[in-house]
Amino acid sequence: MQRYNSSEADREYLEDRRKWLTFFKERFDPLSHLVMIILFISGHFSLVDMKIGVEVILAFVGTVVFFFKLRCFDEIKDLDLDFKINSTRPLPRGLVSVFEVKDMALLCLLLENLIFYSISIKSGVAMSLASLYSLIMYKEFFLGTKFRDKLTTYATAHTLVTILLSLSIFCALLNDSIFNLDFKYYAFSIVSWLLFNIFELGRKTFLASEEKNQVESYSKVWGKMGAVVLVLIHVCLAEYILIEVVGLKSNFSYFYFGSCLGLFIALSALFLIKNEGAGGKIYRGFSSFYIILIYLGVVIERII
Repeated sequence: MQRYNSSEADREYLEDRRKWLTFFKERFDPLSHLVMIILFISGHFSLVDMKIGVEVILAFVGTVVFFFKLRCFDEIKDLDLDFKINSTRPLPRGLVSVFEVKDMALLCLLLENLIFYSISIKSGVAMSLASLYSLIMYKEFFLGTKFRDKLTTYATAHTLVTILLSLSIFCALLNDSIFNLDFKYYAFSIVSWLLFNIFELGRKTFLASEEKNQVESYSKVWGKMGAVVLVLIHVCLAEYILIEVVGLKSNFSYFYFGSCLGLFIALSALFLIKNEGAGGKIYRGFSSFYIILIYLGVVIERII
């Protein structure tokens, strides 16, 4: 009969914890994700103009949990393709099972709601809406592969969840209902959606020499020029809303956000001119880094 307080049971327990640490490091890189989430929360916090309190800390933890849950959902949804082209990832190589990842996602869903309800009922209700939408996303909006084949619509429909997450954070910080916030907070939440679209669209746009047969990309759907223009439209909309609607109209804002836009246009032009070389990696890298630059700019603008 197995003794559950034996050394062997302890080793099994530690090994199980270790595999989740490996999963976390490989598929939810702590440095890049935590930096992004810290700035994401800080952008919201800076607009509210309040002192750091337990609400901010809890909102940060709940947001990390929420994003990790989305990562788990994506790992499951992408498994069939990962078996073909990314067999070294944790799920395809058998580090964790699909059922374990589903259990982790369920645990995250319960935890994110528990955290936001502990802040206030109003923020908890907002988070419940975000959680419900994330579950509908996970089920592919009950439309199956037909919807997934529409790459751009599929992606932007998924990133809509960031609007609900953003509003949940404002509800937590302001102790207000999701239906009763100032208009600038709704506008900022739309900016968050646009920024995550830029991240998503940019990271899957490639030079012709970089395209792979089984890998979907927006440059295949829209052409290289079309994909770049689509991203730049999102950039212009995000910066316009930040300045004109949210009200970040200081001299610093005009200079900082204008510089970000100018650099994005310059790198986009370089990407369009080149058919091979490092231009693709630079473009995708900046598309991913842009979200950090914008939230950082919002924080700095409010400080100065």
